[in-house]
Amino acid sequence: MNGRLITVQGTFSHLSLLPKLPDLISHLIFGANVVVLTLLHCLAIASAFFRLHRRKKTGQVDWDDYAAAFALVLNLIYFPTLWFPVVDLSGGFCAT
Repeated sequence: MNGRLITVQGTFSHLSLLPKLPDLISHLIFGANVVVLTLLHCLAIASAFFRLHRRKKTGQVDWDDYAAAFALVLNLIYFPTLWFPVVDLSGGFCAT
Protein backbone atom coordinates (compact mmCIF):
# COMPACT_ATOMS: atom_id res chain seq x y z
CA MET A 1 0.00 0.00 0.00
CA ASN A 2 1.55 3.22 -1.09
CA GLY A 3 -0.71 5.67 0.79
CA ARG A 4 -2.51 7.06 -2.25
CA LEU A 5 -6.13 8.18 -2.28
CA ILE A 6 -8.56 5.48 -3.39
CA THR A 7 -12.30 5.41 -4.06
CA VAL A 8 -14.41 2.88 -2.16
CA GLN A 9 -18.08 2.79 -3.12
CA GLY A 10 -18.25 6.50 -3.86
CA THR A 11 -16.38 7.65 -0.74
CA PHE A 12 -12.78 8.75 -0.43
CA SER A 13 -10.49 7.05 2.02
CA HIS A 14 -6.79 7.53 2.76
CA LEU A 15 -4.78 4.39 3.32
CA SER A 16 -2.77 4.66 6.50
CA LEU A 17 0.97 4.14 6.23
CA LEU A 18 1.11 3.08 9.88
CA PRO A 19 -0.37 -0.17 11.16
CA LYS A 20 -3.17 -0.01 13.71
CA LEU A 21 -2.05 -0.08 17.32
CA PRO A 22 -2.58 -3.34 19.14
CA ASP A 23 -5.37 -3.32 21.71
CA LEU A 24 -2.96 -3.36 24.67
CA ILE A 25 -1.13 -0.25 23.49
CA SER A 26 -4.44 1.48 22.76
CA HIS A 27 -5.64 0.78 26.30
CA LEU A 28 -2.35 2.02 27.77
CA ILE A 29 -2.59 5.27 25.80
CA PHE A 30 -6.22 5.70 26.92
CA GLY A 31 -5.18 5.12 30.55
CA ALA A 32 -2.36 7.64 30.28
CA ASN A 33 -4.74 10.21 28.80
CA VAL A 34 -7.15 9.75 31.71
CA VAL A 35 -4.32 10.22 34.22
CA VAL A 36 -3.07 13.40 32.54
CA LEU A 37 -6.57 14.83 32.19
CA THR A 38 -7.32 14.01 35.84
CA LEU A 39 -4.21 15.87 36.98
CA LEU A 40 -5.02 18.88 34.80
CA HIS A 41 -8.62 19.02 36.04
CA CYS A 42 -7.43 18.80 39.66
CA LEU A 43 -5.03 21.69 39.00
CA ALA A 44 -7.82 23.74 37.40
CA ILE A 45 -10.22 23.08 40.28
CA ALA A 46 -7.62 23.89 42.93
CA SER A 47 -6.54 27.12 41.24
CA ALA A 48 -10.18 28.22 40.79
CA PHE A 49 -10.93 27.57 44.46
CA PHE A 50 -7.78 29.47 45.49
CA ARG A 51 -8.68 32.40 43.24
CA LEU A 52 -12.27 32.63 44.50
CA HIS A 53 -11.24 32.26 48.14
CA ARG A 54 -8.55 34.92 47.84
CA ARG A 55 -10.85 37.38 46.04
CA LYS A 56 -13.59 36.91 48.65
CA LYS A 57 -11.10 37.27 51.51
CA THR A 58 -9.70 40.54 50.10
CA GLY A 59 -13.15 41.86 49.15
CA GLN A 60 -12.34 42.17 45.45
CA VAL A 61 -15.13 40.01 44.07
CA ASP A 62 -16.17 41.23 40.62
CA TRP A 63 -18.27 39.95 37.70
CA ASP A 64 -15.43 37.84 36.30
CA ASP A 65 -15.28 35.88 39.56
CA TYR A 66 -18.90 34.85 39.07
CA ALA A 67 -17.97 33.63 35.59
CA ALA A 68 -15.04 31.69 37.10
CA ALA A 69 -17.38 30.19 39.72
CA PHE A 70 -19.80 29.12 36.98
CA ALA A 71 -16.94 27.50 35.03
CA LEU A 72 -15.81 25.77 38.23
CA VAL A 73 -19.27 24.31 38.79
CA LEU A 74 -19.40 23.06 35.19
CA ASN A 75 -15.93 21.53 35.61
CA LEU A 76 -17.03 19.76 38.79
CA ILE A 77 -20.03 18.32 36.94
CA TYR A 78 -18.02 17.25 33.87
CA PHE A 79 -14.90 16.03 35.68
CA PRO A 80 -16.23 12.60 36.86
CA THR A 81 -17.26 11.70 33.31
CA LEU A 82 -13.60 11.14 32.45
CA TRP A 83 -13.82 7.77 34.18
CA PHE A 84 -17.04 6.61 32.54
CA PRO A 85 -16.56 3.75 30.07
CA VAL A 86 -16.70 4.73 26.41
CA VAL A 87 -19.23 2.80 24.35
CA ASP A 88 -18.59 2.77 20.63
CA LEU A 89 -21.66 1.52 18.78
CA SER A 90 -19.91 1.55 15.39
CA GLY A 91 -17.77 -1.49 16.25
CA GLY A 92 -14.49 0.42 16.64
CA PHE A 93 -12.28 0.90 19.66
CA CYS A 94 -14.14 0.67 22.95
CA ALA A 95 -12.24 1.87 26.01
CA THR A 96 -13.12 0.45 29.40
